[in-house]
Amino acid sequence: MSYFSEHYSDVRYPLASNTTKGLRRAQLGGIHAISSYFTRRTKPRKLSPAIVVMPTGSGKTAVLVLSPFVLSATRVLVVSPNKIINAQIDHDFQCLDLLTELGTLPANIPRPRVKILRKRVRSEQGWRDLLSYDVVIATPDIASPGEARGVVKPPNDLDLFDLLLMDEGHHEPAATWRSLLDTFPDAKKVLFTATPYRRDEKQISGTMIYDYSMKEAFEDGIITSIDFHGVKAEKENEDVVLAREAKRLLGQIRATGIYQSLLVRTDSKAHANRLEEVYQAEELHVKAVHSGISYDDIAETIRQLKDHVLDGVIAVQMLGEGFDVSTLKIGVIHKKHISLPATLQFIGRFVRTEGSEIVSRGQLLAIEDPELEIEREKLYLDGKVWSEIVPQLYQNRLEREQERQEVEENFEDLPIAYDRKPYSEEWSISSIKPSYHAKVYKLAEGARLDLTRSIGITGFEVLSPKLHRDQSTLVFVVKASRRPQWSKSRVFRETQYDLVIIHVSRQYVFVNSSTRNESIYGQVMQQIVTAGRYDPLPSSRLNKALLDLDSLEFFNIGMRNRLANSRSESYRIIAGSGAHLAIRRSDGRLFNQGHVFGRGTVEGQTVTVGYSSSSRVWSTTKHKQGIQGFIEWCESLAKRFESEREVSTQSDLDHLSVGSSLESLPPDLLFVDWHETIYGDGESNYFIEVVSSDGRYKFDLLDLQLSIKRINQRRNSSILVLSNYPVSISLIYNPLGFPWFRYEQTDGVRVSIQRGKANLTLEDFLAEYPLRIYTASGMIIGAQIYRTPDTYSTYDPNNILGWDWESNGVNIFKEYDKPNARTKDSIHSYLKTALPNIHELVFYDHGSGEIADFVCLSRLDNAIKISLYHVKKAGGSPQRSRVSDVYEVCGQAVKCLNWIKKPAMLRKRIQQRLKLRTKEFVKESGGLG
Repeated sequence: MSYFSEHYSDVRYPLASNTTKGLRRAQLGGIHAISSYFTRRTKPRKLSPAIVVMPTGSGKTAVLVLSPFVLSATRVLVVSPNKIINAQIDHDFQCLDLLTELGTLPANIPRPRVKILRKRVRSEQGWRDLLSYDVVIATPDIASPGEARGVVKPPNDLDLFDLLLMDEGHHEPAATWRSLLDTFPDAKKVLFTATPYRRDEKQISGTMIYDYSMKEAFEDGIITSIDFHGVKAEKENEDVVLAREAKRLLGQIRATGIYQSLLVRTDSKAHANRLEEVYQAEELHVKAVHSGISYDDIAETIRQLKDHVLDGVIAVQMLGEGFDVSTLKIGVIHKKHISLPATLQFIGRFVRTEGSEIVSRGQLLAIEDPELEIEREKLYLDGKVWSEIVPQLYQNRLEREQERQEVEENFEDLPIAYDRKPYSEEWSISSIKPSYHAKVYKLAEGARLDLTRSIGITGFEVLSPKLHRDQSTLVFVVKASRRPQWSKSRVFRETQYDLVIIHVSRQYVFVNSSTRNESIYGQVMQQIVTAGRYDPLPSSRLNKALLDLDSLEFFNIGMRNRLANSRSESYRIIAGSGAHLAIRRSDGRLFNQGHVFGRGTVEGQTVTVGYSSSSRVWSTTKHKQGIQGFIEWCESLAKRFESEREVSTQSDLDHLSVGSSLESLPPDLLFVDWHETIYGDGESNYFIEVVSSDGRYKFDLLDLQLSIKRINQRRNSSILVLSNYPVSISLIYNPLGFPWFRYEQTDGVRVSIQRGKANLTLEDFLAEYPLRIYTASGMIIGAQIYRTPDTYSTYDPNNILGWDWESNGVNIFKEYDKPNARTKDSIHSYLKTALPNIHELVFYDHGSGEIADFVCLSRLDNAIKISLYHVKKAGGSPQRSRVSDVYEVCGQAVKCLNWIKKPAMLRKRIQQRLKLRTKEFVKESGGLG
């Protein structure tokens, strides 16, 4: 039986009172929480370290020493950050006076065998030698295995420690601390700290099982109040001014019969040595304490402090940890901490009441600094009431840490290895800081979704999936190897990690991708929706993100032209403060909302919100950070999306329509065209690659001819054909079901769209840039939103000019002649001879991806006239009303207007087309060529 098991029954829990000694409320809470936590049947290997939070001075060392008894430990490893704390813990275990004086253990209890490791363990025998001790005390640098330090791992067959106790446990994220925890996976682990958070935001691994706040410690009289003295240096040396003020304050307090000493803080050994001289000049006897001083010298310094030989000590950085000398009541800060944890650790040294014969207020001196903020609070100003402010800041951070831990507990690693192999690097769900951005989808009634399914993303490894316990949120990391754009060499490939979050609220699915990659959105939805339909959220629903926002103003507005092929711009952006003021009522006749970004107030708080017609919503407001903040943001949006209230911004933005949902496919589809983005400035930005059993084909996307093959109104679908000999791709278009474009049949054909290094499937590409479908009644259908322009006017019949085809021997039933035809009587052949008589430059461009069949230029007095000719053979006898012919040729005419918006764009396109063998100048002019 081990020492601690043998004396388990000797433990008592007397409660301290005003007249009797015993355990304080904080100590009782801490030790019972530890005992309770480890009653779980979960094996220690799978149980996260327990974190006990108790402010400095509240008696956590007594809880640490008592823990092995209540857990019936076999052998204990105690870890602390420095030699001073180790010496104190060694004394507390060797003597047990901390517990015997409180009545927690009997005075005659045998003492445990205790060993302080002062040298690194460099052999397996060194670890075996520790088997003869009950308690081993070490710093991580001494005991943490690592080749660089020369510390070997304990033998695998050695059952050495079953309990690890870490004082100042906020150091746990450091490599040596974490390595030490990992070295003994089967041991119970308890981390003790006053501040369970760090300046560097690294997360402390573990479960917070008990927290006793600084506010409670003040109320219970465990720590005393703080008086802050802001000192003005003017033009004098700040160190000298602080030392002089410290001497004045120290003398003033000692004159009342209360003996106090100084705890001086700086950030470097060199400065500490200089401060010794500064304080000596003020006749104050102080000594510097830092890592360059031996343990014996530090122990002698502490003895001189207790014997009132020294007036104080100068501590470097956090070496103040462990200076538990009751007379240290005046803190002097020469180099300020810029984080709350470090500030709390420092002031905790001189506000404790334990061991003080006379309880007096702690004093803190520092040069005033109106600029320095800690947790958004300007603490270093004279008159600041630290006794009220600091406990509240402590509590706020503690609550944030508790929220973080709650988030951690709510997420579990999925048991599926998404990338078919384990991911070696651990990461914390609370460490991520997602941007507030998402693409939003709406699930149709009856649709089913499963976030536990294995997800694969083309071009990425999927790593570390974590699922919320209620299965509403899935978070995972994707990994890809990329080459920089400036090199083709594999030498410079780099690994890129990106974040993906899927959150489901009501019938809405929010997909967040740090790459904002349309392919990721599409692949995620295709795999998690197991049954039923889903659709990207239309602008008519997405704009409800503006509901409940007051005092709305907008500083970036995109206006999408309903008549994308009109002579005005296809997309207009208004940017700057008060962008909505630049919108005119007449703009509403031509433009719809494309994207909107602005701000408003909710319950007095300013928030930003943006949304776009591509079903995306975002915010740049500094919301609550982390995954929980993102979830709450999505939840608030989902609630607004469900509302049937109309959005009224009380601004000129209301002039722009957001369109409306399509309920059925119109019967009068006229023609189909590319999304206006594809035209760019006329250069070959997009390429299509088709791989089939017939071969591999790659060409400019704009060289594809788009046509409507047939319409099935009963199924609300139509067949669209993308063709360029010998390639022909048939797509089923259904604006009422996403994805809107699907292959009619694949036959093993693979189609991808390339732009630069980006490579998308045709389905993903069309989800991002949906084709525009035009109707005879004036609608433009983009995705599932339709727009009804009211700007069309009746075409002037005087602009219809007749040609005498019959007199010129033209066969109107033949559009063009075959190359070896004996009789050249087609429409194209005739125009090749007739158009040069009218125009100075004639370019023949017939074929897939054409600008027009004939592109002609003529000089006017002060301008160049561009004429585009589209040719359609007669689809029937001249006496018939051939509406389909009119639809086709008018559709071609409207589409080609994209090329004349910018002359440079037309020129580039002609130059591209000339590379094709069948394209030619029928007539050229030097001034126009």
